[in-house]
Amino acid sequence: MEFNTDVEGIDVTIMECDFAYPPETASKYREVSANEFKVHWTVHQEARKWGLKGASIVAYNIKGSFLLTSYDEDDVEISETEYLIDSRVLLENGWELDTEGASDKKLSDDVSPQAIIIDYKDKNITISF
Repeated sequence: MEFNTDVEGIDVTIMECDFAYPPETASKYREVSANEFKVHWTVHQEARKWGLKGASIVAYNIKGSFLLTSYDEDDVEISETEYLIDSRVLLENGWELDTEGASDKKLSDDVSPQAIIIDYKDKNITISF
């Protein structure tokens, strides 16, 4: 079974984003805010003739965007830049996409993406279920 989940209002963490471009708007006073993200994920079922042996959950794509707002030392907004995230493009450039917390789920649990971590230093996106 495949799912395309619009995730809004969950924890989205952007780590190690050291954006210096465009240079005229680079500032050490920055705020990162996530916009809407869409997570594409699947549930694989392992079945036997006696019933369902198990299920695995894997996120295979994520798309979305976040805003980086720069301020000067007087807290006046200098710029607001939108950054687009598409894991298929990032995976082609050495990034990894991980699924976390899925193995802890029971068949009776509700399952959906609960958090997203985008780590620019380690080039990793983690989707938590």
